[in-house]
Formats: sequence, structure tokens, C-alpha cells
Amino acid sequence: MGSKPSAQRQIIVPYPSENGQNCPGENTDYTVYTDSGNREDSSFGDPLLVTAIDFGTTYSGSVFCFKGYKNRILAGTQGFYQDDERIPTVILLNPDQTFNSFGYEAQDTYSKLKEEKAQYFYFEHFKMALYKNMESSSNTTTLMDIRGRRVKAKDIFVMLIKNLLHLAMDIVKGLQTRDIAWIVTIPASWSESSRKLVQDSVLSVGIEDKNLHFVLEPHAAAVYCMNVDTSSTSSPMSRPPKELHSELADTAEETGITVGDKCIILDIGGGSTDIWVYEVEGQNELKEMHKATEEIGGNSVNSEFIELMKGLVGEPVWSDFQEDYTGSYYTLMRDFDRKKRSFSNDVDSVTMSLENELLHVLKETTGDTLSDVITMIGADDKIKFKSHLNKVTLDKETMEELFEKSVDAIVQLIEKTLRVCQKWSVHTMFMVGGFSESPYLREIIRSKFSEIRVVFPDDAKLVVLRGAVILGYQSQ
Repeated sequence: MGSKPSAQRQIIVPYPSENGQNCPGENTDYTVYTDSGNREDSSFGDPLLVTAIDFGTTYSGSVFCFKGYKNRILAGTQGFYQDDERIPTVILLNPDQTFNSFGYEAQDTYSKLKEEKAQYFYFEHFKMALYKNMESSSNTTTLMDIRGRRVKAKDIFVMLIKNLLHLAMDIVKGLQTRDIAWIVTIPASWSESSRKLVQDSVLSVGIEDKNLHFVLEPHAAAVYCMNVDTSSTSSPMSRPPKELHSELADTAEETGITVGDKCIILDIGGGSTDIWVYEVEGQNELKEMHKATEEIGGNSVNSEFIELMKGLVGEPVWSDFQEDYTGSYYTLMRDFDRKKRSFSNDVDSVTMSLENELLHVLKETTGDTLSDVITMIGADDKIKFKSHLNKVTLDKETMEELFEKSVDAIVQLIEKTLRVCQKWSVHTMFMVGGFSESPYLREIIRSKFSEIRVVFPDDAKLVVLRGAVILGYQSQ
């Protein structure tokens, strides 16, 4: 839902206590300021490196930039699973609630567990819990694992941030944390309690508060969009892995945005869609005019696919498959996620492999094959299964139905925002976030909102992180 216009400038930092220190667990307030260079307590000194950390609903990541190479922002990965520059936001705890693993490693470790699996604590998509109006203390707030058991939220976030920090430090071996300016991004729609929980978690991992800044995700995204050359048509796929290089614009004409202009930042992630309207007041200075949030994003498409599969094989079969063959379940969902990312209006159908284990559970439980089921429910005109290849094909209409819920909600959010913006003459909308890279979604947005300029920055999923790095160097 929308909010009243705000004059706040979207950079926040911990406000120091009387002795100039912020201690973990201390009741630290936040301050919002316009020009970080005018505050002595905001200075990073002269760091050798600026590192930005962002944790999302589905994926998390970090990027870094060395002193003297501010035009080259690099991304770190977890090493060997995929060519995605982000890592699943997943934490696995042992039965005694001690840390076990993180990211892809957590997914793989959990999938290999047998009878003892139920004793472990598996957390995913837990960022969404902090979008609620959480008013409880950061020391008492809890998060729920996939089996409904609760663990202190701060413990989970400390583990998450510690692992993201370690990944960043592995890339820059030889540097100390004091040599690095750390930027952590947080959603603008979070409550003060949610922000406080994350701040306490970051300070708990050993980063000194003088080296730490928090920036709001929409402001970081907007700053990047204001600075990058949006006339570039280069593709990130043509660049070497981990060297995600974007040219910063030298002039305002290259971005098409000048002082006094108003623009929209549309950030579409896995779990939520956030939209902000900003007025440009100066170099990296933005005034918030309007904001709105919907708790829907790319994960909705995955959820619709799961419901489709449950409708085909039955809920008991799907549950047994997910529980007993978790590794195969992840493989299937990763394959669908890749198909989802490449689906567009030009695609007539989508074909993907089905795991043998799913077909085995179906046969053992019901005595039917998937071909039998598709025929029985009368879906053979939309869904085809080639048993000799273990491949299922979904027609275009079926794929569009999987996108329908999320796309409709996003379109409605934009329409509401544009009605608010009529008096402000907004001409440009930047689409950022992981789900905004979907060709199908982009085509829908471009066709429905042809009256405004829609800009798709390269590597949209990393825009918030890159903008955070820019703000990090601005804060010196």
C-alpha cells in the first residue's frame, strides 16, 4: 500500500551513542542524512575496498570494488554450483541448533540427510518475516523453519551475515576487516525493529561500527540508475564470470535524468515488489515522493508450478518426493527456475526434464504413470509427457497462467503509482531486481506502459549492490 510523501534522504547509518560507540545489543537509533561527507562519524577514512552485502528473500550476494578501480564492481559467488552471482538465502542448523551450512551447501547437505532429516532446522525465505510490522525486541523475535519450529531471529541473521562476510573475505585474502568499508542494504519498508535486528546482527560478527554503513535498497538502486550509462546495450553474458563491469555515466544526458526530474524505481525480487518515486535534487541526492509494496514476486511463479505438479501427481506424492528425495526436488526446481527466467512471448512451449524419483513415487503410490494421469485429468492438450525421455512439455498458455498472479499484481501496483504520479510528470521507470530480468515480464510491462520510458539496467539483480558500492565511496 502507498504512503505519504517523505522528505527523507534515503541513506541511513547507526547513530553513535554518547561515547561514539555502538555495541551489539545496544539500543541504537537510526539517523537519516543528506550529505554523508559532512558528518565526521560517517567517514570511512581511506578504505582499500568497499564491499556491499545484500540478503534477499531467495538469493543473497556481495559485490566489491577496490580503491582506484571504482568503475569495476566485481561479484563474488559460492564457487562451484552455478554461474549465478548470488547464493540461496538458506541456513541449515544441526539438531542442537548450532550452525551447519549456508547457501547451496545447505541445500545439498539437507538433501542428503535420511531418517535424521526431521531433527535438523532448515530456514529459507525468512527475510519475508521482517516485512511485517515487527515491534518485538531483536533479542526475542523468532523465525520459523520449514517444519514450523522457532529459533531466535538474531541467531539466524548472525549466521547469514557471518557467512556472507566470510565469502567476501575469501575473495580479498590479505585484507583485514578494518581495511574495508562495509555497506549493508535493507528494505525501506522495514520497521525500525527489523532494521535494529539486522544492525545488531552485523555488529555481532565483528565489523566495527566506524567501518559500517546501512543504505536503503531503493536509494542504492536509484543511485546506480542515475550513474550508469543506460544507453549501453552490452550483455553481461559476454563478460568473464565474476567481472561484472558496468560503465558509469560521465554526463546526466547519458542517463536521461537531470536535477528536478522524477523517476520510478521498480524493484521486483523473489518475495516482494517495491516501487518508489523519487525527485532528483543533486548528485546522488534523491527526495522520496511516494512508495508502495506488494508481497509478491518471482517466487509466486515457482509456487504456481508446484501447485500445477501437485494437481498432476497428487499432494501425497509430491510431499513424499520433496521429503524423501530432496536433492532431486531441488534439481527439478532449479531447472524450472532456469526455464522461468528464459520464458518469453516468442516461446511456444517449455520442455524440462522430470526426475526419476518423482515418477517412481507416483507409480509406487498410485500405480499410475504420468501419461496416465495427464490423460485422466484431460490435460493432454496442454501438457505432454515423453516417457522415454522423462521430459514434460508445458504449452505457452500454461506457462502464462503460472506467471499470471504475479504479473497482474505488479501491473496493478504500477498503475496505482502512475495515477499518483500524474501531477508530477514522471517519464522514466527503472526496473531492477532478480524477477525484473524475466523477458516475459519485461514484455508485459513495456507493452502496458508504453507512455513512459522503461529502462532495464544490465544485471538488474545486482543493481542494489552496485548502487551501495557507489554510495560507499561517496561516504568517504
